[in-house]
Amino acid sequence: GRVPRSASGVGKHLPGEVEEARAEGSQSGVFRLVVERSSWSNGKLPPTMSLEITVDIEGDDFEYHAVNTTESVDEPYRVDFKAVVDGTPYPSTGRGFDSVSLTRLLPDEYQLNKTLADAITACEYWRFVEDDNGLVKHGSMLQDGAIMAYVEYFART
Repeated sequence: GRVPRSASGVGKHLPGEVEEARAEGSQSGVFRLVVERSSWSNGKLPPTMSLEITVDIEGDDFEYHAVNTTESVDEPYRVDFKAVVDGTPYPSTGRGFDSVSLTRLLPDEYQLNKTLADAITACEYWRFVEDDNGLVKHGSMLQDGAIMAYVEYFART
């Protein structure tokens, strides 16, 4: 079930819940995008999109590696970052943003702000779904001068 939030609404959990989620290690793993369960508000989600992400979470340490081979298997688009889940910007490599900050909202849910030159270009909410062993990303981003919303579902491989 959901965790009651404090009056501030963010980042407050019942004692032991965050530690329990961390101990399980269930959020770390390799996940592959499932196009059939994903959508982009601009209707331009490539039907052959191929994106695999590796997430390693230990306590408040969060490591992310993504390989997108949609446009080219020989020259994939990669994104990498290592961050602490503390709301502070940390450097990222890849296209579209140069830093990322993370905040834990619930034991299984995170907010990621992606920034480029100190301006937020994307905001994502990640939720690890234990029922079907997946990850759901809800987000919005600035693309070609317009805001695009998206839901992307990833299955654990």
